[in-house]
Amino acid sequence: MNKRLGALLGLAAGHAFGCGHCVEDRVAVVYDYAVEQQALREGLDIAYLGIDGTVSDDVLRAALAGEAGLAAATLRTAAAPRAVAFAWNTRETGLDALLARANGRLAAGGATLLVLRIWSAAAGLH
Repeated sequence: MNKRLGALLGLAAGHAFGCGHCVEDRVAVVYDYAVEQQALREGLDIAYLGIDGTVSDDVLRAALAGEAGLAAATLRTAAAPRAVAFAWNTRETGLDALLARANGRLAAGGATLLVLRIWSAAAGLH
């Protein structure tokens, strides 16, 4: 009986999935090693953001488009769990100011961007 139970538990462990509610799951869905390497080379930070409310990728991208310092090619979005990440140049704009402008554009639709984690070449993930 113990061998069967062990085999069954072993099979179940191989099929574990993240719930999508914790910070780590939301960061993981938008993490991109190539973006991290670009950020290292160019001295950029990476913002990992959650999204409160419902917003399409097109509207989300439009809300962030043209933001000073945001490296547009690094923008990553995920539908489940809902998250967004991008690299930006902190010397051009602070994240608080960038998010205030983007959240202002998203407010009419009832969505808000929330900081989950920040990654920087100097400090790593924090």
